[in-house]
Amino acid sequence: MSAPQISTIADEVDQVLERICHENLAVYRESPGRLQEDVSQESQVAHDYRGRLVYELLQNADDSLAEIAGNADRVFFRLTDDELWVANTGRALTEADIRGLCGLGASSKVFANGPKRASIGHKGLGFKSVLEIADAPEAYSASIAFRLGKGAARERVQELWNSLDRGHVRDVPAMRFPSVIGEQCADWQELKSAGFRTAFRFPLSERVTEQQVAALASQLLTLPPTSILFLKHLEEVIIEVETAAKSADRQWLLERYRVTGAEVEPCSGLARSGLYRVDLVNRDGEGDRFWVAHNGDVRIGSHRDGLTGPAWDGVDVTEVSIAVRDADDPRVDVQDQRFHVFLPSQEPSGCSLLVNGAFTTDLSRQHVQVDDSTDNYNGYLVRQAAETFAQHLLPHMLDRGGLRYVLRVLDRAGGQTGPAGAVLKEALAAQLSSTPLVPSNGQNLTFD
Repeated sequence: MSAPQISTIADEVDQVLERICHENLAVYRESPGRLQEDVSQESQVAHDYRGRLVYELLQNADDSLAEIAGNADRVFFRLTDDELWVANTGRALTEADIRGLCGLGASSKVFANGPKRASIGHKGLGFKSVLEIADAPEAYSASIAFRLGKGAARERVQELWNSLDRGHVRDVPAMRFPSVIGEQCADWQELKSAGFRTAFRFPLSERVTEQQVAALASQLLTLPPTSILFLKHLEEVIIEVETAAKSADRQWLLERYRVTGAEVEPCSGLARSGLYRVDLVNRDGEGDRFWVAHNGDVRIGSHRDGLTGPAWDGVDVTEVSIAVRDADDPRVDVQDQRFHVFLPSQEPSGCSLLVNGAFTTDLSRQHVQVDDSTDNYNGYLVRQAAETFAQHLLPHMLDRGGLRYVLRVLDRAGGQTGPAGAVLKEALAAQLSSTPLVPSNGQNLTFD
């Protein structure tokens, strides 16, 4: 590439970042009270998302692979005593992505042609979970590298406040004012050479204790396979920890197969409705196998109670999946019996069926709220999960392991149940009440 071309790209990057800064300053000029609102929102989000940093970064990596997913899509975590690096092989950052990270504009998640489909997330709010550990996050991608943080933000806002004669700025948001990183970064060059297209560096804040670093290392190294089961695109999760207290690494490989009759064919994701096999193995070939029934064409219709905000405007189609382990004992640990919003929530399902869907949740995606209304969206999606189970997964389970397999998965002994779990229980009972399960003396016995 010639020097003029490099200069042009650099100028375009500077213009994007400067445009974002100017738009934020324009908002604060017209509505000075918005500054404190943004500061308070960041603080609240960092609190609400506490402990979900790893999950949110996994979700961001998976989202970046939309429409460009292949068969070797990776995310890489490297934790030291000083920093956390997270890199992925997804698309290079676009202006829309940068705006999302800075909390501006509509979500940059990609929609395919056709009816508008349900997505998740809150326009980059999940990324603000990194403020739990970092004061000045950095982003590297293709021809762009920028830093966020209160340092550059304070300088820009104070200049505005001086022009308005508003005195000293008490506090500023950390994620609204990106600034160019001009210097070369050897770690990013190494990651780029390894095929990664985007990376984030999170220098650990001085307030992060050794105990917090140890807890983050433990969360990374003990990430349960169910945490990544419903991700749509990633095929490999690589984790390296190199701290004074711990030196270890881990790797998960996801292999997806579409099941059509007696045929099992490799596929790159859960793109179409149907039955899938998902193998989750480590580098030694040890792991778990799951059967996943996916319905990607759930029509929302009149079931819109609980859907609020512009993100749901015009959304006509949603999705739900339901999975079971393929094992002699298919039960999962009670702490893993959770509803998933592509990643685990804190909402208990009450049994070893793993339910995933584009549920609407609280801000931090921790809870799936339902009510008694027949038009309640979440309740409707839970009932659709039960129907998907009965139509696609149950026949397969009976064929492979018989009634004992089914009963062990549905065993509720020791499980916790919240409102969503109660709806699931009732919906499963309704589905099973008319479903033939075992033959006896030439007759079909059914669940009542």
